[in-house]
Amino acid sequence: MEAGMATEDDHAYRNATLAKLEERAIKGLFALIERDGGDRKFWVRTAVGMFLVTAGPMILISLFFLGRELGYFE
Repeated sequence: MEAGMATEDDHAYRNATLAKLEERAIKGLFALIERDGGDRKFWVRTAVGMFLVTAGPMILISLFFLGRELGYFE
């Protein structure tokens, strides 16, 4: 077998891992759907979470480049 070639076991492991991740994601989505939507705390957490997921990576990248310009990584 050549180096870098995937085996049957690799494919089985990946498929099992992806199936577990998919099942966990579906359970999480159903948990969100089944919650009471009238709770203000729930919507605040959801809004903050959505902001962090969308803006968080860009903020971290910007801080990295700013730190590099200011010489913090030398």
